[in-house]
Amino acid sequence: MFKKVNKIFIIIFSIISTFCLLCCSENKEKDSATSLKRNKTLKSSSKTKINTISYDRSNDYSLLDTSNSNSLDENQFNKKQNLQIKLLKEIEFIADDDVVDLNHFWFFPLNETMKLSNGFILIIKAGVNGSPVRKTYIYKRIKSELKLLNLFNGYLVQRSASTVGGYDDLLIHFGNQKFPVERDGGKFLFDCLFQWNGKNYSFLHCEKINNSKIKPIYMDSIAKDTYYFLRSRKYF
Repeated sequence: MFKKVNKIFIIIFSIISTFCLLCCSENKEKDSATSLKRNKTLKSSSKTKINTISYDRSNDYSLLDTSNSNSLDENQFNKKQNLQIKLLKEIEFIADDDVVDLNHFWFFPLNETMKLSNGFILIIKAGVNGSPVRKTYIYKRIKSELKLLNLFNGYLVQRSASTVGGYDDLLIHFGNQKFPVERDGGKFLFDCLFQWNGKNYSFLHCEKINNSKIKPIYMDSIAKDTYYFLRSRKYF
């Protein structure tokens, strides 16, 4: 049965790839208005606020309030770094006497109204703790204690405004060129959307495979199979 499902998955993926090539010119104008490239500055669409995640360290300075000064507020920047170190110790990523390189960690607020100390998205660099890929952690403070809500063996590439409890939808990328997701002799990259369910983030659907957008008519047929496969391989 599993082999049969795998064959169906490969056939569907081949059909999608063909349709993507045939419809590329037709969708070019539409895609340019809705898709955002990774590691660029934040952009927004006219209908839904969509933010592409940047891992450029210079953005740490752009978050500071420098409206009343021509120079960066070094104390404010140091305060932010100290908070990040404190949080890493609280979730036991580092020990009290460890010397930490914050270039291996990226912190993002869980939502627009929550303080970083009460909830955050943490992405760690590949290589930390021996992981071959970047990982994404979702933490929220519950009854004074930071609780791990989600762990993704992939990294956050985009967040978009959602109507669900003020928590953005998260687009997570699984696999990379060096360590792709391997299945049935093939090598794949997945971009999957996760949505807040009231307690944590749950799988919604897969938006891209090998950087090819999945047409809406195929999303439902691919979503279930992709979910069970990635789940069984502990990608989330």
